[in-house]
Amino acid sequence: MNSLDNFIRLKNIFQSDNFNAFYSKINEIKKDKNKPYKSYIGINIKNSELIDIKFYFTFLHEISIEEINTILNIQDKEIIKKYYHLRKNIFDPKIGGSGYTFSIKFNMINDNFNMGIYFMIDSQISDFLNLKEIQKYSHLNKVEPSFNSRKMIYIAFDENKQLIEKRQLFYIKENNLKAFLSNYFNEPFIEKAHEVELCTKDDEYRKINLLINLPEFELKYRYTKKGALIQQFISNNSWLDGYVAVCPGFYSNIDVNSIYFLNSRDIEARSIETVEDLFAKTHTC
Repeated sequence: MNSLDNFIRLKNIFQSDNFNAFYSKINEIKKDKNKPYKSYIGINIKNSELIDIKFYFTFLHEISIEEINTILNIQDKEIIKKYYHLRKNIFDPKIGGSGYTFSIKFNMINDNFNMGIYFMIDSQISDFLNLKEIQKYSHLNKVEPSFNSRKMIYIAFDENKQLIEKRQLFYIKENNLKAFLSNYFNEPFIEKAHEVELCTKDDEYRKINLLINLPEFELKYRYTKKGALIQQFISNNSWLDGYVAVCPGFYSNIDVNSIYFLNSRDIEARSIETVEDLFAKTHTC
């Protein structure tokens, strides 16, 4: 698809019943403008073709399980309750706070939505040490890597509100482990990232997001093989003009790359409304 095709699909997404039902519930919670909030977008591309567009809404303050269930509109309330009581959120983005992040994602190939939520929970060290790459690292180095006892949980539902998957996201800062993972996943920038987000849902699925600063992406990563594919897509899609690319990522078992966008270079700003900005852009064209 070319840039115009992608933009037309984007407009159709914003006009869909699924998106608007979800978006209206998000807006109910964000009525209090004094509370910190940010929204951002993400894309997955394969060979510079858009296959997923993802919209994220983050609340950097405590919200109730009732509010979560209202947004996701699921019948089985126990799914969220199981993890909600384990929550261990940090709300300050300067120290890695992630709050509660709701997502609605559209897959261009299957022409469908899924909705979900991310938040930090307490975790057992075994959750981390049982990952096959961590076991290999421990065996080779005769020492276990450090673990801060927190992980992110992601719970996703399909258009019929049925559970489709649960993922675990771990955060890695230890230099020796990052160096090992750089070789393991054949990605030198893992070692260069100040933090790595390692996402798993089974023994094979791995999504790796690189938490690197803006100059690192703009002056270095964009010129790598993966970065060049991302940059080509950005350059070919004018509806992304003005947005700041952050946190490139890739999947280990499929040839898909990802990138996220903000409408602000101040990634720690109290309020960032990227989705809202993009929504407005599509309604004025």
